[in-house]
Amino acid sequence: MDERQFWLMVQQAHELSGGDMERKCEILTALISKLAKDDAERFAHYFDAMMDRAYSWSLWGAAYVINGGCSDDCFADFRATLISCGRQSFELVLADPNRLAGDDLDEIDWFFEGVQYAVHDGVKAATGGTDYQREKAYSLQPSGMAWAEEDVYALFPKLSQKFASPSAHTQSIVKIPAGKIKRYLSRLKIWLSIIAVFAGCIIIAHYISPLLGINIKMALLATMVAVYLLLSIGVEIYRYRVRKSV
Repeated sequence: MDERQFWLMVQQAHELSGGDMERKCEILTALISKLAKDDAERFAHYFDAMMDRAYSWSLWGAAYVINGGCSDDCFADFRATLISCGRQSFELVLADPNRLAGDDLDEIDWFFEGVQYAVHDGVKAATGGTDYQREKAYSLQPSGMAWAEEDVYALFPKLSQKFASPSAHTQSIVKIPAGKIKRYLSRLKIWLSIIAVFAGCIIIAHYISPLLGINIKMALLATMVAVYLLLSIGVEIYRYRVRKSV
């Protein structure tokens, strides 16, 4: 596994995903899991190296403008997403973060949380459950020149025009972080789905309790176990299809 092969795998996952970040992560995990142990660990090391290269104030500023604010964890998701878009996009954006203004990727997808997990899960599968160790310690400070929040929008005029509100240049503190709102809404949908499934289990348990001659608590437990097993089987079938397609 060398750097060229690393980028070829990343590009393969990017192209096969069709722009769907969740599918991209599934494909990337499947590709890494098929590697030999040493190659999988080398892949992870190259990924870490690219994350370190992208740890710069200029790129962090671009992420800040796009998202209306950007924590360290949020910036890590941003860098991982950028890597997942392939070598050409990665190098061009590092050279000029304003190029992100011309990208079609949805604002929320730039801060997708799954890429780092995809690499971790793929390596763990390839190594039989062993966690790899970083070759270098994490950088304590980003490279380049730091910026002040009140100045960051002026540094990225193209991004500010596309993502920021008209008053963002002078009122960055009160700017509504649209990317964060979208992520919160996405998580809310997940929780609502969980609540809906739980409510469905209660309704089913209510009906099967007298049929099976058991109390409602036991019926609810049996229903939840059955639903969990069905969902687990569905997830494994989906993962199997992803692995077979790459």
